Amino acid sequence: MSRPPTRESLAEKLPPRTFNPKGSGRKRVYALDLPLYDSMGAMSGATGIPMAALKHAKNNGCTFIRHGRSDLGEFLRWFFARTGEDENESSINWADRDKRASALIKEVILEQKREQLIEFKTVETFLNNLVSVGFFGELDRLANEFPSSLKGRTEISINEECMKQTNNIKIALKSQLENWIKAKGKN
Repeated sequence: MSRPPTRESLAEKLPPRTFNPKGSGRKRVYALDLPLYDSMGAMSGATGIPMAALKHAKNNGCTFIRHGRSDLGEFLRWFFARTGEDENESSINWADRDKRASALIKEVILEQKREQLIEFKTVETFLNNLVSVGFFGELDRLANEFPSSLKGRTEISINEECMKQTNNIKIALKSQLENWIKAKGKN
């Protein structure tokens, strides 16, 4: 069984490093010149590569960790040699994905509108009950009770009694509306 090549043996096989004759540009960095780090955390901190990307690489077969040290060059070779995450983009049918996404968006909008809609019959029944029983019923009660109950009172006490009865009607109507709103979700 042969041993894996060392950095030195790989460096001997590379062509000699040449510099840009114009002298412009930055110095080239070769994979063999990239540093080794003591841990993935140190590599992540020094390079800005997210720890999740390093863990993903490790779990998917990248051999950038050897003897407890993280090799940046090996990670970069693995990262840029991949053809794609799970699928090759050339095999994706984008037209079908667009149709599916459009259909899903339309379903979400439909569900939102269903939450906002109430059946007409339900509203009609509620309004008939509210107006006939709640509102007109209270007016009939006041017309029958008020003349005898207000007889002999001063204007101020009549005003106070009218305000009291008006507030009672408002409270009763509000209570009917709240009960209907609670029951609406159960139908």
